[in-house]
This record gives sequence, C-alpha cells and structure tokens, in this order.
Amino acid sequence: MTQAVASNIEPGLTPKQALLRRRMLAPFTWRLFAARKLPSVGFWGVRIRELDRDACTVTMPYGWRTQNPFRSTYFAAQCGAAELSTGALALLHLEGKPGVSMLVTRFDSEYYKKASDTLRFECRSGGDIAAAVDEALRSGEGQTVVAVSEAFLPDGAPASRFKVTWSFRRR
Repeated sequence: MTQAVASNIEPGLTPKQALLRRRMLAPFTWRLFAARKLPSVGFWGVRIRELDRDACTVTMPYGWRTQNPFRSTYFAAQCGAAELSTGALALLHLEGKPGVSMLVTRFDSEYYKKASDTLRFECRSGGDIAAAVDEALRSGEGQTVVAVSEAFLPDGAPASRFKVTWSFRRR
C-alpha cells in the first residue's frame, strides 16, 4: 500500500528514488548533503528546485559568493550548477541500482549573455541518463550520455549552455 501511495505522488519513481528526491528537494537535508559532498555548491547557494525522472531545475543566486571581478557570475560557479542539474538526474536513476559508477568525462560550455542575476539551470536529459544506466547494468559495458543543461536569466533569456558527458560503468 505504501508503495502505491508513493508512486501516485511521484509517478515513475521507485520508493528509494522518491525518498532521494524528497531529500534533495528539502532545504535542510539538501544543505547537509551539499556541506558534506558538494561544499562549493553549498557555499554558492545552489538549490535543487525541481527533480523528476525526466528533468531537473537548479537555481543559483547572484551575489558576492558567485561573482567574478567583472560583476557577472563566475564561470566555475555556473559549471558547478550545470553539473549538479545533470548529476542529480544521474543520482536519481542510480538510486537502488548498486554497482554502477558515474564519472564526468567531458564538459563543454557556451556563454551567451552576461549573468548578473539569479540563474535557473534546466536539464531535460533524464530519459537518456536512465537508458544509459540501464544499458550499463544490462550489458556490463561502459555507456556515455551527453546531458545538456541550459541556464536562463529571470526574464527567460538564455545565459549559457553546458554539455556534460557522463560515463556509467558497472563495477
């Protein structure tokens, strides 16, 4: 009965995935996780706002912690937030599937507009990530997937775009 209730609340997720999702979206547990595993992301104030099987949305405030000397968001902070928007999806799809490692093998970025406000990073590569994880488990061979994260300013204008290549391999 509990499993049915959880699946009604978060369609398509296993109970373990639903629990991980809730923990990543809860401010207190997110801060604990970030402080322990991703201290720079925690310091920058990056937050996961939405997370499901298909997509992840992350926000990063503009301020003294993320600002470069040119009064825009430091590219490394943008890269960290972009990686998180793709990596959170990878962690979600790996939850409950022991024996799979993940690693960033390539990272490409493009910058379009000066980022001097809060940024919203959106990754919609969840389906591709899930397929790569499942194939790595099934075949025993390493699989790669290019996850795209796009950053937007509050007015909806694109600020930057990131392509994060993840490798999934059975241990």
